[in-house]
Amino acid sequence: MSIESIQTDRIDLDLAYRFDFSEPAVYSDPFPYYRALLATGPIIVQRQIPWAIVSRYDDVVAVLRDHQRYSSVNPHLPGTEAYDAFHEIPVMTFSDEPDHARLRRVAAPSLALRRMEQMAPTFLALVDEILDEFWQGKPEVDAVCYLAQEVPIRAFAHLLAIPKSECETLRALGVGKPRTDAPAAFSFYDPQFMQSRAEFIHKLVQMRKGESGGQDLISLAIAAHEKDEKINDLELFGMVMVLVTGGIGTTADLISGALYQMLRRPELYEEIRRDHTLVAPLLEETLRYDGPIHTLFRVTTGEVEVGGLRIPPRTPVCVVNGAADRDPRKFPEPERFDIRRDNEDHLGFGEGIHFCIGAWAARVEARVALQRVLERFPRLRIAAGWTPRYNGNAFGRGLSTLPLVLG
Repeated sequence: MSIESIQTDRIDLDLAYRFDFSEPAVYSDPFPYYRALLATGPIIVQRQIPWAIVSRYDDVVAVLRDHQRYSSVNPHLPGTEAYDAFHEIPVMTFSDEPDHARLRRVAAPSLALRRMEQMAPTFLALVDEILDEFWQGKPEVDAVCYLAQEVPIRAFAHLLAIPKSECETLRALGVGKPRTDAPAAFSFYDPQFMQSRAEFIHKLVQMRKGESGGQDLISLAIAAHEKDEKINDLELFGMVMVLVTGGIGTTADLISGALYQMLRRPELYEEIRRDHTLVAPLLEETLRYDGPIHTLFRVTTGEVEVGGLRIPPRTPVCVVNGAADRDPRKFPEPERFDIRRDNEDHLGFGEGIHFCIGAWAARVEARVALQRVLERFPRLRIAAGWTPRYNGNAFGRGLSTLPLVLG
């Protein structure tokens, strides 16, 4: 039986009502739950309060595009704590119009496609630095710790003009833990570290305010603020926090996930090894098939109807884009990994006004990293005896390790 095979006649429909992506049993293997959700359609489940779960592709798109009837602001209803990632700090991810558009206009130019492509040579140099430091001459390496995480950490350090000496702090902001050989231990949810995180970002913002003409993300945001896009200090602080904590971990999960999907399919690996331009469609199919972000959060502003289900006002909605990207109504043979499928409309980066602002940064960083690895280490294989395990939260998941044999 191939790794793509499924037995659709054995769907346990009860799994739809037990779906909660923050549970390790779910994020470790969400796909049986997705099959059940796609078979049942939108549902209401009882947690501390009633929640709606929306999973079919057309329904998910309808919700994500309707920012008037589905709010992104967390109203702090019981059971929504896992979706309060920034603890009441105003960030564009959990803002509605007009605040969302105002905040997004400040950050968007710094992360636009053209600027990220211009940064590709810089990102390539950072990847070479990582491979020289951690891969060269080694028989085996953990690609999560020593590539997937290192690339966005060093890329964002460059984009924020943070010295290399501060990269371990940046690592803790982005992935919540140090490298295994790092001298200090961080915990993302530890109250003491959360306070030090706030102090670190506040210090960065204040330093940039005392300078002028910088081209890093913070300086450009400050310049936009001073020109015409007025945001207050707390919003500027929140912008830096969401870019770092949202951009590092998800990009790391994309890089490691794409490596895993490629290397577990020897024929695909050989094909991409011969033609490095196939890395870009590999990344897009990874985003559809099993990307970093699997769920998104919304709250109804009034009574709504989606997919035939009536949802009362002020009801939390779990929008399962991970399931939507496996909806056979949209993607034929959705459980087949196919880098040549039409992936233009996948929801790996979301949809609507909240489409991921760092999408092009993630794409360029991941593409450059994988192409360089293929050039320098063309005989990769996954270490014998390894089985995938995942770190996860309410929004998504990523590999905890990926040990690779380098020759």
